[in-house]
Amino acid sequence: MKELDSNNLKSKINNVCSECGISANVLTCFAKFGAPPKKLAFDTSTFHKGKCDYCGETKMITEARDFFYPNFSLLKNHAQDIAQALKTQHTEIVEAVERLKIPPITGNSPAELIANEGVFRRNQALDDVLQAITQPTN
Repeated sequence: MKELDSNNLKSKINNVCSECGISANVLTCFAKFGAPPKKLAFDTSTFHKGKCDYCGETKMITEARDFFYPNFSLLKNHAQDIAQALKTQHTEIVEAVERLKIPPITGNSPAELIANEGVFRRNQALDDVLQAITQPTN
């Protein structure tokens, strides 16, 4: 991870992967409200392949606003806490991510085919999140 000054961390994070965005959202809600978030992310997000501004990995990313502008400095200091939170709330998080998936659009018009490509990309990004969540941590 690229070192970022914690004072400027929020303004420097614009494009993030689901793993970083959801993790920061969960920690932000626990820090602010003492409870998990009611939603992990917006219902509709536009994902594209790019470099995550937080972890630096090239993968499917979207805007930080899609995770309600979380406090990313919490990730910097609490990586182990994130792993533990994901373990303890594993089922709830997996179910929430599954609910974010969109069924494919039926039809063969050019507009429907383009829309289906977006649905496929979003669902693939969510599958990537599920894979990251369900992989055992060492």
